[in-house]
Amino acid sequence: MSDVARIECKSCGASADFDVKTQMIHCAHCGKSYKLSEYNECEDILENEEVEVAGDDLKIENFEHDLSKFKKGIHPWGNAEEEGMSLYSCNACGAEVFVSNVSGTAKCPFCDNNLVFTEQFTGDLKPDFIIPFKKSKEDAVNGYYDFLKSKSRYLPGIFKSQNHIDEIQGIYVPYWLFDADFDAEYIYKAKKIETWEAFIFEFTKTSYLDIYRNGNISFKNIPRDASLRMENDLLDSIEPFDVNEAEDFSTYYIAGFMAERFDVPAEDCVKEAVDRMESTIISEVEKTIGSYDELRKHREKVTLKEGEIKYALYPVWYLNTSYKDKHYSFVMNGQTGKMVSNDLPKDPLKVILFMCLFSLIAFVVLLVLLMCIIGFYSIPVALIGAPILGIIIGLIDSYNHMRTIEKVKEAAKYIENKLVLSRKEDKLIKSHTKMRIKPKD
Repeated sequence: MSDVARIECKSCGASADFDVKTQMIHCAHCGKSYKLSEYNECEDILENEEVEVAGDDLKIENFEHDLSKFKKGIHPWGNAEEEGMSLYSCNACGAEVFVSNVSGTAKCPFCDNNLVFTEQFTGDLKPDFIIPFKKSKEDAVNGYYDFLKSKSRYLPGIFKSQNHIDEIQGIYVPYWLFDADFDAEYIYKAKKIETWEAFIFEFTKTSYLDIYRNGNISFKNIPRDASLRMENDLLDSIEPFDVNEAEDFSTYYIAGFMAERFDVPAEDCVKEAVDRMESTIISEVEKTIGSYDELRKHREKVTLKEGEIKYALYPVWYLNTSYKDKHYSFVMNGQTGKMVSNDLPKDPLKVILFMCLFSLIAFVVLLVLLMCIIGFYSIPVALIGAPILGIIIGLIDSYNHMRTIEKVKEAAKYIENKLVLSRKEDKLIKSHTKMRIKPKD
């Protein structure tokens, strides 16, 4: 059996929890609260058990799209255990408890004691830092109902009253965080067309240019979740987390919450993180390019000068609800309160009513626009076109309004140092001008 640390009240010995509102350890049994500086038993355990690991933090040099150049650091890459069960002994009542190999916390089903499995957070498994919960369970429930209210346009009216929360759980989700400093070189082929008139002539000038942009940009703390059980799209959609509020890891913060260690190795997340950064680099570079009629990327060279990978725990509220025998999942950022859902039901009657409303608006707009063009015939044209437009607009609006999950493709929110250009040149390659007599009106 594995060793278990206990988060207990120093006054009465009862099981204690981390209180989100006060950011202190709180005992519900006797009402005592402790600051981290006053409660350090588990930290002593961790310090005594921590394993010395050779090597500095991950540093990467001369990176040119070669993912293998990420060197192994203090955190393991490919040795995450397959999910299984381990047997633990509760140090309050002595009961034996089976838990997943990646679980870091649990409650004893016999005495409700908080169990913290220190082996999941020591040595090379110890997170670099943790963002404590800022939103309480009450905040999560209120946020859930506020979220439903914001979706009431198409949500069935009885969904809020008839669906029920089957499960609500605060979870510290493991994340890999990626830092990177890039040198970027881009060449674009551009075409610019200018037209003007003089007397009876019309001129068209076509210019062809090479656009050069060289510069440096850096990113910090781009997150990729390291849990197989959590849906990536849901977690992506509740970004960003504010790392400025992060704390050094301590079991003090996870008392009363679920916490897991990673079961997705860092090497499986590297490419997604790099793809997000490169997509952002392209966007930032193209912001520096003026308006051209055609713009085509001709050459790209992105070199990672230096990089680092860190391991952290982020707070997430996870809610499961059911309605008409169907289950729905909701996820809230436990720091900012942002909430999303993987699916929401639509009321067909509401969708039809809004289609009718959009059709009416489309009829009025079409009638006004066409009256000046085709006169009397605008009425039948508007009668035919308005319902079609109303249906299309209604479908688009209902989809966009009820969609809360978005696939994250960029990393603009994680830019540490903005793009600094060392070369910005729009080089004219050739141009030619055509002249013709203006056509008669």
